[in-house]
Amino acid sequence: MKNVIITIILLAAGFTTVAQKSFSEGYIITLKNDTIRGKVKDYFPARFSLAPRKIAFIDSTGVEKVYMPRDLSGYSKADIANYLSVNLGNGKNFASIEIDGYITLLSLKSKGTSTMFVPNGVGGMNTVSGGSYNTEIFYLYKKQDGTFLEVTKMGFRDWVANFLADDTKLKEMIINKELRYDDIEIIVKMYNQWKKQQQPL
Repeated sequence: MKNVIITIILLAAGFTTVAQKSFSEGYIITLKNDTIRGKVKDYFPARFSLAPRKIAFIDSTGVEKVYMPRDLSGYSKADIANYLSVNLGNGKNFASIEIDGYITLLSLKSKGTSTMFVPNGVGGMNTVSGGSYNTEIFYLYKKQDGTFLEVTKMGFRDWVANFLADDTKLKEMIINKELRYDDIEIIVKMYNQWKKQQQPL
């Protein structure tokens, strides 16, 4: 009987190890802004691009729970990859924080396989794979008031310059095409540095 109990314990420990293999050390931030450390696994499956993401979290007691973006303020994997739960026009989603600051640069990545419907010649439709996609969309986000701007190549100069208009020097550089779409990280860092200098001592 004693051997059976030991075997069951060892098997349970083995299953736990296997189950936790895809989890990383990290933490979640609750809606009340409490930080809870544990293990994090994010599920970004091959679904349609606007599908909300979800994560699984194992707390210090070993309890596993699944969270949707509406359930959390954000989370972190390995204290390096940080995500913010934010509504960017299509309901709440977990967006990756690329640069944090007064203006936060966020990105939403999606990948999967697109599907097309084509006539089958007998009045019906057949589904055909349209190939795989892998996209990344950048957003400028102001945490203070929740305003955001999707960063696109088309209209980049006017929209981004207007969103950051209080920094007149940076606005001029964007309007004059000294800084373009591919310079978005530089633009955000420059704006945040300028904003920091405006704060009273």
